[in-house]
Amino acid sequence: MDIGANIKYWFPTEVEMPCWNLYPENIFGYGTTYNGMIYHAFQIRFNTKNRFIKKCNSILK
Repeated sequence: MDIGANIKYWFPTEVEMPCWNLYPENIFGYGTTYNGMIYHAFQIRFNTKNRFIKKCNSILK
């Protein structure tokens, strides 16, 4: 169904720990920042919360 909406993909601009191929030229993983604005802490439930806290502290300084 076409509703006439435009889609804009955001690609990784920074990856702290690359893990997975997004496209042949793009990789994402733990601590991925998209378009320099959105941070995603993949699998934070697996004891990676320190990476998220570190990122928050870097933004707040």
